[in-house]
Amino acid sequence: MRMKRLLLAGSFALSCSVLAPQELNLRYEVADNGNSVMVSWDQVDGASWYRISVDGVAVDSVQAGSGTSFRITSEHAGKVVRVEAVGTNITEEIDFSPSVTDLILFSREDPDTLHPEASGLYYYYFERYFISDTSNWFRIDFYIGDENGDDTADLNSPRVYGINNEYNMSAPWGTGNCAPDSGYALTTNLVQGAEFALWLSYDQEWGLADNFARITVDSADSFRVELTIHYQMEYGLRWVGK
Repeated sequence: MRMKRLLLAGSFALSCSVLAPQELNLRYEVADNGNSVMVSWDQVDGASWYRISVDGVAVDSVQAGSGTSFRITSEHAGKVVRVEAVGTNITEEIDFSPSVTDLILFSREDPDTLHPEASGLYYYYFERYFISDTSNWFRIDFYIGDENGDDTADLNSPRVYGINNEYNMSAPWGTGNCAPDSGYALTTNLVQGAEFALWLSYDQEWGLADNFARITVDSADSFRVELTIHYQMEYGLRWVGK
C-alpha cells in the first residue's frame, strides 16, 4: 500500500490534555488490473460524511461511521483524487497527473543516420535513442519503423527488431481516461490525430511493475512522426488523464 506523505502538526503539553489536529491520512492501492484505485482514510471527529471527488467532480460519498474506504473505478478515472471530511475543514488529495513529453522521431528506414528512431522512459520523460547505438538497446521502450510494409510509420515493440525482450505493446485508446484492457499489438500503424495506449511490460500479464502511457499522434508520414506522450508514473495504474 502506498501512503501519501503529509506534514504532521506538532503537539505540545498544557495543564490539560490537548489533541493534535486530526488528519485523514489518505492512502491508496491500485486495484482491478490497474483500472481502479481503492482509497482509504482515517475517521475524523466531527465529520458527518466523506465526499470523494476526481478532478473537482463529486464521485460519491460515504456516511461517517459506515466505512473509511471507497473504490474509484475506471468510469471516473482522472488526475486528482480528493477526499473531504464534510463538517470539518479537513481535505486531502492524491495527484495522479501524468508527466508529458513531446517527441519527434524518425523511421528506421530513414536514410539520414542523424535522425533518432527510438525512445525509452528516462525517469519522468521519454528520451530519444539511435538504433545504431547498441549500447542503449536496453533503454529502448519502442521504435518507429515500417514493419507493416505499407510505406507508413509504425510504432513497434523493441521485440520486433530484436532490440530487447520487453513486450511494450500498443492499442487504440478508445474513450475516457483509462487505458484499455485488450486490443494490444506489438506493431501499431500511426495515423495523424489518433490516440494510442502504450503498455510497458516485460511480459503479457498485467502487474504492479507495468506502466501505461497515452500517445497522441500530432503528425505522421513515412519517415517522420511527432508524438505527445502522457505517462502515468504510478506503477500498474491505467489512468492517464490529460
